[in-house]
Amino acid sequence: MSVRKHLTAVSRQSKQSLGDLIAQQCDPSVDARHRLPQSAKYPEALQYLNEIFYALHGTRQRDMNGYPQRLMFSEIKAYVELFELHLEHWELEVITRVDEAWTSQNIIERNRRANDE
Repeated sequence: MSVRKHLTAVSRQSKQSLGDLIAQQCDPSVDARHRLPQSAKYPEALQYLNEIFYALHGTRQRDMNGYPQRLMFSEIKAYVELFELHLEHWELEVITRVDEAWTSQNIIERNRRANDE
């Protein structure tokens, strides 16, 4: 069984979207009881999504203060078309959920630094 089929089956059984299942592993606010064991966190079979995220991350827009903004769907669409990729809905959801988690963590760290000054 392929990783994609396995993850789809897990999603159906748990009644959670694939994006939610994977994003939970990245979100520091999620109770540890709902996370996978450390050894199962980032399956090698999903590494390609991590690579797409970091490629997009490098092109992220910044606001007038220089702070990174969330990835826009138009940027993701342009990347997918440029490299002639086909992303399933759940794969797009994983990328956007990881971006949400990254952006939220960036804001938390930025606020913490501002309070320390």
